[in-house]
Amino acid sequence: MKHCLLLLLTFTGASAMFETDKDFITSAADGGKLEVELGRKAQEKSASTEVKKLAAMIVQDHVRANTELATLASTKGVTLDSGLSMKARAKVAKLSLHSGDGFDKAYVAAMVDDHKEDILAFQQASTSAQDPAVRKFAERMLPTLRNHLEKAMALQKEYASAAH
Repeated sequence: MKHCLLLLLTFTGASAMFETDKDFITSAADGGKLEVELGRKAQEKSASTEVKKLAAMIVQDHVRANTELATLASTKGVTLDSGLSMKARAKVAKLSLHSGDGFDKAYVAAMVDDHKEDILAFQQASTSAQDPAVRKFAERMLPTLRNHLEKAMALQKEYASAAH
């Protein structure tokens, strides 16, 4: 009986610690799929060559990251949803309402906001995830996310100065 209780306590503790890692993986996967979907929308709808270049880079980087994350999730026994969450679908629908210059500004603003959130989540996971593979994935992705944010912020700044 003692062994069963000890095993139960050990198992419960391990799964509770892993729950935050699982949440990070599922959230990062949904966010990555969202970035790809928004990037593809931008490649279709944008009037700006610079926005299309940003979108192409984001799509390429996030497709690669999504593939890596799906492999990590699979090895850790985490099941990922195949589609976008309701929240992500709502963001796509909201962005799709825009066109022309308004679309470009909305897309760039979304990329700035999303990547700021992503960087915070990935920084936290890179230092506090329980699983070393999750920490390494988050750490490896941070420079890419920072690059996306930097480029999106530069475009946002251009749009702001053009408005004056």
